[in-house]
Amino acid sequence: MGDTRATENGTGLFLSAEVLWHETPTARIAYRRIGRGPALVFLHGWPLWSFTFRKLLPHLVDHYTCYLIDLPGGGDTVWTRDTDFTWPGQAASVKSLLEELALGEYFLFGQDSGAMIARHLCLLDGQRIRKFVMTNTEVPGHRPPYLPAYRVLTYLPGASLSTRISLAMGWFLRSDLGFGASLDPELIDGEFRDHIIRPLVRSRYRARGHLRFLRGWSWRVLDHWREFHARISAPVLLIWGAADRTFPLALANTMAEQFRPSRAEVCAIEGAHLFVHEEQPERVAAEVRRFLSA
Repeated sequence: MGDTRATENGTGLFLSAEVLWHETPTARIAYRRIGRGPALVFLHGWPLWSFTFRKLLPHLVDHYTCYLIDLPGGGDTVWTRDTDFTWPGQAASVKSLLEELALGEYFLFGQDSGAMIARHLCLLDGQRIRKFVMTNTEVPGHRPPYLPAYRVLTYLPGASLSTRISLAMGWFLRSDLGFGASLDPELIDGEFRDHIIRPLVRSRYRARGHLRFLRGWSWRVLDHWREFHARISAPVLLIWGAADRTFPLALANTMAEQFRPSRAEVCAIEGAHLFVHEEQPERVAAEVRRFLSA
């Protein structure tokens, strides 16, 4: 489960950090900057926000300046009806922020669908990306359980209300329809529920933002990444929860072969699921440090 003191310290580091802002023509992007050293940019997945990386911070902030970005639709970022929620559109928003920060180069960490956006960022801003780490994420040709149906449901009337009602139910959160297949059920209560789930339940705006986030996905675009992976020039590390049923480890090993001319490295973490960084933060952070410093 990890060191409780380190977890609490990470939460304190995150919540005490100043919220900074970047304006785009269609969104106001929130981000936090914590630590010292080379820049390490974090992109979260769905339906999370940058708070999900809090447990990694105690193990990384003495080595890297961590930029924790709330993607449009998530966290404190303000989106509008004109915000582009497609993966390429999200990547363009992140690139705009990083250009304002004037980072000469940076490391990149993408989690779940945030790793999908990060891959698009590699195509837009590849010359500045030194190395790229991704955790359990979408794989070309694979349709994860339930998500295609969820995406269709986002277009139905009352989708936001029904989502909030479902997330308020403890049994739903622990079921495979909720987060039971993504995270150790013992970790769903507490900080995860208080800071990630309850804001969605209480805020219609936040819930609608995550529905739009999900609508921005395209299975057709995903499948094209069989060829696009070879266009990523940065070294790549896949840190994978080996017990994940959403994106099975065997698919990660297959996808790693698509990164050429050099094959991506796969690090499997036994017993961990989709949200491997929530379950095994010390191990994930250790692999990140090893890979980025090599």
